[in-house]
Amino acid sequence: MGRLDLRHPLRAPHAALVLLPALLLDTAFALDLVGRLLDAGGLWTAGGRVGTAGVVAGLVAGLPAGLTGARRRGGRTAAFALPYLAGVALFALARWVRGDAAIPPEPVLVGAEGMATLLVYAGGWAGGYFGGGAAPAGPRQGEQ
Repeated sequence: MGRLDLRHPLRAPHAALVLLPALLLDTAFALDLVGRLLDAGGLWTAGGRVGTAGVVAGLVAGLPAGLTGARRRGGRTAAFALPYLAGVALFALARWVRGDAAIPPEPVLVGAEGMATLLVYAGGWAGGYFGGGAAPAGPRQGEQ
């Protein structure tokens, strides 16, 4: 009692919070890629909007893990959050450079989105594999 708990503030739903942005970002990448290949404006417009939602969701999911993890486990959790947040940041940069969602994405931006998607998945995988997954919060071993 009285001990400061530095566990992830959203530990129980963290797995879902990390997965949702990853799915939104890879969907946005796929829509932009196919929309660009088929010259289908509706697809890349949808991709731009889904990408924006993925960036916002990625920040909500990734920032608490990076901030709380830096104080816990000697920064090991922050190291897992780094590729995840780098991918979200790269996707945000590509989205910002592109501007309006109705503008067709340049091929270099679609490539950046693909790389960002890989970074997000790499960070999510590393956090789940090396961080022991996102087990439900509860008493620590030896606590009542």
